[in-house]
Amino acid sequence: MTRNHMPSIKSVFLYEDEIGILTQEEKALGKNFKNLSIIIITEENAKNAVGEIKRNGYVSEDFLGKVYLAVKYSKNNAHEILAAQSTESEKNIHIRYFEDSTTDSKIKNILLKEINTQWVLFVALNFLFSKEELLLVNDDIKHQPCVSYNFPVLISKDSNRISMNGSLTLEYSDYQIRLDKKVTEIVFESSIEQQSFYFSGFLENKAHLINHLIFSNIGYFDENLSFGIELIDFSIRLRNSGLFIGNSKNSIIEKHKIAQHDFKKAETSFDTKLLTHSLNSFQNKYNVLLSDNIISSICGKRNEKLSESDTIIEKLDFPIKKPKIALIIDAENWAFANIANQLKKNLSSYYDFMIIPTQLISNLHHVLMMTKDCDLVHFFGVNLLERRIILIIPFTTKRLGLVI
Repeated sequence: MTRNHMPSIKSVFLYEDEIGILTQEEKALGKNFKNLSIIIITEENAKNAVGEIKRNGYVSEDFLGKVYLAVKYSKNNAHEILAAQSTESEKNIHIRYFEDSTTDSKIKNILLKEINTQWVLFVALNFLFSKEELLLVNDDIKHQPCVSYNFPVLISKDSNRISMNGSLTLEYSDYQIRLDKKVTEIVFESSIEQQSFYFSGFLENKAHLINHLIFSNIGYFDENLSFGIELIDFSIRLRNSGLFIGNSKNSIIEKHKIAQHDFKKAETSFDTKLLTHSLNSFQNKYNVLLSDNIISSICGKRNEKLSESDTIIEKLDFPIKKPKIALIIDAENWAFANIANQLKKNLSSYYDFMIIPTQLISNLHHVLMMTKDCDLVHFFGVNLLERRIILIIPFTTKRLGLVI
C-alpha cells in the first residue's frame, strides 16, 4: 500500500509498505507492533474513546500491540459510574477506570507496572494518529537512536510549518528564577532525506514514545506532580542522566475532534488545589518556579473556552517559599549592620532574612546551629571566622558567603 505519510501536506515522501524501509524482524516496535503498548488517559466517555481507537486501526488482526485506556470519571456522577461499569472490552484494548481526583502521573505509573513491552507510546486521545503513521516510527528509531521521542505538531493544514519542542530555559526576573519552555517553528522539508534530525529539551505532553527500560534506570513519574509538570521533571532527569529526547521526522501529529458515539462527558471543574500542590512540589524539588507561560498553557488546556486564563492564575493562591538568608555581622549600629538592615528593608519581599550580631553570640558553632534551616549564611568580615572555618566547612552543606 502506497500512501502519503502526512496527508495534510502535499508532495511529501511516499512510503511503500511492501518494500519497507526495514524488514519486519528489524523493526524496533516489532512485527505488527507486538513490542509496543499505548497509554491513553482521557476524561471522554469510554465508548467515544474506544470508537476513536478503532477508527485509527488499533483493533485489527495486524495490530498485536496493547492499548491501555485510562478513563477518568466523577464518583459523584451516577451516570458516569454506570457507563464505566457497562462498557464492553474490545480486542487489544485494556480499559481501566480511575476517579477524576487521581493524577495522571499516578495513573501512568500504575499502568507502566503492568506493561512488558519495550516501547510505550503516551498519547492524548485527540492527537491519536493512525496505525499506518505509527509504522514509520521504526525508521526514526533506527536512524536516530534515542530512549524517547517527540512527535512534531502540525500548525495548520494550509502550511508545511510544524512546531517542535526546543529547550528548557531558566530566566531571572523580579528576584525569582523561573523555568520556561521554548518551542520552535520550522518548515517541514518535502523530502525525508532533506529533513534534519532534531533533539528536544523536554517531552511533548500531546504524544511521546519512551523505551520502557528507562523507568528502571531513572525511576517512574513523580506522583506529586501533575498537569504535565511530571513530564518536565522526567525530561530533566533524562538529560541529567545523559539521555537524549529525539524527534520523529516521519510522523507528524495534528489535533482533531473526537466523534461522539455516546453522551459527551460534562466539563470538570479546574482543580486549583491540585495545581498548587504540583507547583509547590516542583519548586521544592528544584528551587525554581515555573513560568507564567507554562501555567497559562495548563489552565488553557483544561478549558479551551476560557480566554481569561490569566484570571485563573491570579485566583490561584500559590504560597511562594522565600529563601532564608542569615546575615552575620560584627556589631549592631555599625557599617555592616547598616548594610544588612538595608538588604532586609529592600528585599524582604523576596527573601527571609535573619541578622545575627556576633557581639551578642560569639560562638561560631552556636551561630551555625541557629542558621541550620537557612539556604545561605553570609558573613560580613572575615575576622569573625578566624581559622575555625577550616574545621566547619567539611561538616556542613551550607552555602557560605564572605564580605571583606
